[in-house]
Amino acid sequence: MRQKEQKPPLVVRHFIKGKFVRAVQIRGSRCVIGSNREARLRLPSGKVAGVCCIVERQHGIWTIFDVGSQPDLKLNGKPFVEETLNRKFALEIEEHRLEFMPVAPRRQIFTENSKI
Repeated sequence: MRQKEQKPPLVVRHFIKGKFVRAVQIRGSRCVIGSNREARLRLPSGKVAGVCCIVERQHGIWTIFDVGSQPDLKLNGKPFVEETLNRKFALEIEEHRLEFMPVAPRRQIFTENSKI
C-alpha cells in the first residue's frame, strides 16, 4: 500500500495589539487573509480590507501576494508585492500581526526502498 505524501502546513500565529489570539495551520493550496467573512484567516476590524493578501502553495513552496487593497500592509516592516515564505516572516495589518512559520517536511519512516 502506497502512502499519500504529506505536505507540511504553514503555521500562522495571530496577535492583536501585541496579545496572542490564536494559532492556525494552513493546509491546502490557498488562503485568503482579510476582514471578509469568507476569508480563511479573518481579521475582524473595520480598518482591514475584505481581502488584504493571499497565501498560496505552488510546487511545495509557500508564497504571499499583496492584492493592493490595504495601504499599510508590511512584511517584516517593509512593503511587498510578492514574497516566498521560506523562513519566519511577520505580516502587519493595522493592529494585527501574523507570524508565518513554514514547517519542515517530516522524514518518512516506511518507504518502498527502506532496508530492514
